[in-house]
Amino acid sequence: MHTKHLVLQLKTLGFDPITWEEGSPEIDGEITLSELVHVQVPTFGGGLVVWKNLGNNNFSMSKPIKNLVFLKHELEDALSN
Repeated sequence: MHTKHLVLQLKTLGFDPITWEEGSPEIDGEITLSELVHVQVPTFGGGLVVWKNLGNNNFSMSKPIKNLVFLKHELEDALSN
């Protein structure tokens, strides 16, 4: 999946990504939505993963997501808490 394509889709859903990085054969892509929330974009298939920094070196991660509706709900939840 191309990170740039997903950034455009997120913008149409009302999100405003801060930064994004396209993936490479060595690492997955990443879209940063806030200081505490980012989306891991797999380079070779698989689902998107929403990561949230909970502080004190603790993180939560979503199950892999392959549907934009579910991604939207996960992001809204992560960004609201």
